[in-house]
Amino acid sequence: MILLESANRVIEETLTERFTCVVLTLFSIIYSFKLSFADFDGVTFRLSTPETKSEIILSISIKCYPQLLVYGAEEFLRSEYGERLLDIPEPGFDVSLKFDLNALPDSVEDKCLFLLKLSFFII
Repeated sequence: MILLESANRVIEETLTERFTCVVLTLFSIIYSFKLSFADFDGVTFRLSTPETKSEIILSISIKCYPQLLVYGAEEFLRSEYGERLLDIPEPGFDVSLKFDLNALPDSVEDKCLFLLKLSFFII
């Protein structure tokens, strides 16, 4: 039997590292990066810092995204992620989220909830 986690571990660990550096004000160790990876069902992800080290874009490509749009996926994502959802996703992806490490929620609980939502990339 294969045990599959409901959250994406790569997203969770990468963002936890980034959030920890921000919380501890260790900005000197924050670096630019571009990670591309796939999930067990062929969903493709990219985590990157294309413009600045403090802005991260999380993009996803899902083979069945056109079918999901019919059932209101875009409206749902907009309600969950608000202004973080980019109107035009990165080339080759269906959805992109952009967020600034300098504008994270204030409380530890809110930071954890934010991280959880991103690692599940609720869709």
